[in-house]
Amino acid sequence: MWGVFLLIGAGMFVLLVPGIYLSVALSLSFIVKVAEGTGFFDTLGRCLRLTRGKWWSTFGLILVMILLLYVVLMGVGIAAALLSGGLKAIVTSSQEPSSLYPVVVASISSAMMLLLYPPLLLVLAFQYFNLVERKDGVGLHQLVSSLGQSAAPQARNASYQPDEEGEY
Repeated sequence: MWGVFLLIGAGMFVLLVPGIYLSVALSLSFIVKVAEGTGFFDTLGRCLRLTRGKWWSTFGLILVMILLLYVVLMGVGIAAALLSGGLKAIVTSSQEPSSLYPVVVASISSAMMLLLYPPLLLVLAFQYFNLVERKDGVGLHQLVSSLGQSAAPQARNASYQPDEEGEY
C-alpha cells in the first residue's frame, strides 16, 4: 500500500489530474492484491486494465460512497459534539485543567473513522468483482465448463423432502 500511496502522491505532485486518475484507478489495489495474490507491479497493471473504460463509473461509485460516509460521519460528529459539550462541562468544573477531554474526543473520532473504512472497501470489492466479470467473464467461463456434468448431489433432510407437500 505504501507504494500505491507514493505513486498517487507523485501523480498529485506532478499535476492534479494524474493524481486523481491514479487514485481512482489504483483504489482497487487492495482487493486485487487480496483476491489474486499478485505482486506490486502486477497489481498496478491489473488495476489499470480493470478500470480502463470504466474509470468514470468507478469514480462515481467512490464519490457516492464517500459522500454517504461523510453524511454519516457528520451526524455522528454532531452527536459527539453535543455529548462532548456535556463531558467538557463536567471535566472543566473541577477548576483544574484536564487532558481527559481531548483524549476522549480523539478516541471517539478515531474509532468512527476505523468503522467507516470497511464499507468503502466493501464497495470497492463489489466494483472489482463487477469489473472482473465484465472484462474476463469468469462466472460465464465457470458455467460453460460445468456444462455436461451431473448436478451436484443434494442433501436429503429426513423431515423435509422437496417433492412432498408437508403438513398443514
